[in-house]
Amino acid sequence: SDDKHIYRLALNGSTNPEQVSQNAEWDNVAISPDGRKIALVSIFIDRSIYVQDFVTGESKQFLLTNPSTVEGVEESVPQYADVVEWDPTGQYILYDALNQLSNNFGAEANYWDIGVLKAWDNGKNAFDDEEFIFKLFSSLPDGIQVGNPTYAKNSPHIISFDYINSSTGENTLVAANTETGKTANIFVNSILNFP
Repeated sequence: SDDKHIYRLALNGSTNPEQVSQNAEWDNVAISPDGRKIALVSIFIDRSIYVQDFVTGESKQFLLTNPSTVEGVEESVPQYADVVEWDPTGQYILYDALNQLSNNFGAEANYWDIGVLKAWDNGKNAFDDEEFIFKLFSSLPDGIQVGNPTYAKNSPHIISFDYINSSTGENTLVAANTETGKTANIFVNSILNFP
């Protein structure tokens, strides 16, 4: 909520939300499809997504990373995640993150991109040990950013997101199949689409 606490509502017709967070430090939350886990983003710039298991009470902090193989680039560091959403299997978290890019000359640039974090292992019914992260795009052209991702409700491979062209000011709503790599433009807008 606006006060940075997490609340829940009982699905029994009650309109009184119950505060479940002790500290006012949360910016975004996503509930897994089975209702067992939540993914959390804090208000702090801490490069993390937190996952809590309601059944065991355990929680885990996943540190976001961006390896870079571009010559002359020291590293691209996620500053914080914004949008988080569980895939239909309840194992992967789709997210966007603001990144800071530094080169050998001390220049810095900020950009948004999209990643997928494997946070849960359904086979083990526990947190994933590998903390595997992959990026939707291995590199983005200058002036291009992607964000506001969301999964299709019936497929773990179909997503949509905002494709932002800073040079033209166009924001394209794009659909993508992460299994085949195919993309399609749905709509071009002058403002963010927030699919």
